[in-house]
Amino acid sequence: MSWWSKVLRDRATSWHFAPLETSAGTERRPIPPDEAYLNAFLTSMHIADVRVATRKFYGAVTSSFSVSTRAGGSAEFVVVTTPTVLKNIDAQNLDRVITVDKRLLGPVPYRGGGIDLEIGLFSMPAADLLEPYLNLVEDISKLAGVGLVTGGVPLVPTVKAAINALLGSQDNPRLELGVAATFAEPHTGYYCAVRADRNKVGLEDISLSRDRRLIHSTDGGEVTEPYLVFELTCSEQRGDWASIPEVLTSYQEVRGAAKRGELEGAKQALALFGRTVVFCTDLLMQDGKRLRDLVSGEVDKAFPATVTGGRPGTDMPELSELLLFSNPPETAHP
Repeated sequence: MSWWSKVLRDRATSWHFAPLETSAGTERRPIPPDEAYLNAFLTSMHIADVRVATRKFYGAVTSSFSVSTRAGGSAEFVVVTTPTVLKNIDAQNLDRVITVDKRLLGPVPYRGGGIDLEIGLFSMPAADLLEPYLNLVEDISKLAGVGLVTGGVPLVPTVKAAINALLGSQDNPRLELGVAATFAEPHTGYYCAVRADRNKVGLEDISLSRDRRLIHSTDGGEVTEPYLVFELTCSEQRGDWASIPEVLTSYQEVRGAAKRGELEGAKQALALFGRTVVFCTDLLMQDGKRLRDLVSGEVDKAFPATVTGGRPGTDMPELSELLLFSNPPETAHP
């Protein structure tokens, strides 16, 4: 999976990386296979001692997650983001905690197995045309998506090539801090990577404060080394399910046949829709089956048993209007 060089991976794996306790006492839970959607969020970073040769620099955060798919392979999700506070800033005397709350992954069905990840903050000396190129790479990574197995796959190589071209074009891009790891049995919760030797004494007591700063639990003092914090979550619902392209396209075929009053056409489209959603790689199977049954019920409403077809059409509701989940999805993150 890795597109980082061996040098970068060796550096990242030599730094401190660990799960975090929180001041709110949030419980870490194992993520159940085939029962939940997986999400990852970049939460906060402490930026200090940026190692660039020039006074001005840009900071770009890149992430890569690789998860198992129902077909038995893996899908990779790559994101590039440059927070506004890290664009063309002064590297001198920079010492701040940046709250980001940036989605890096999901929601994607968790099928089980390990999760490979790489997250890093790269610093690049400011140069002409660097910002528009960074913006372009970020836009491409948004098109690739953070939560669609089917839609994002074709663009992942493009995003990787763009990142490699960007980093390779710089005189001295530096991995300021980051993590390269595998979760064999992923759990929800917060995790941190600190730019300090993984065996350094004094980091075993760190926790996350309510304002997302790393602190020492013993005395409340802040961690002074550069660090980044991210969170893994899981949810039983997928709030953006109605925007999955293959699901929406297939539903429009069913809806179109109903609107034209074509009973046989609606039946054929419904059969295809059922196969599409039940085997959709971006939905849990139980959600696909429930959606299939919901749409089947809408077709029954559009074509009462006394009607054999050839009648004026009946429009079906918008896909997003169907009540796939009984409760509104969680919106704690963007």
